Amino acid sequence: MKKKTGRRGVPDREAAYPLHPMPDCTVLEAAALMRCSPSTVYRLINAGEIDAYKRGDRTLIDGESILALKERNRIKPGEFPEAVA
Repeated sequence: MKKKTGRRGVPDREAAYPLHPMPDCTVLEAAALMRCSPSTVYRLINAGEIDAYKRGDRTLIDGESILALKERNRIKPGEFPEAVA
């Protein structure tokens, strides 16, 4: 049987949400997706970089805002300086 959780117990995205490209997620899930710490996710929320809302005592992050953050910070060809050996 296939393992249903990945790193830090985050549910497997494809198994949990097969049709939606980027569902809303918790702070811990967002941190795992962006490969950063939960405190960095909170810092991005406070800076207005990603959208979040509360449902009960949980903070949920808008999945589309994570994709938008990645797109805003994408390095385009020719923008990154050449490495000097």
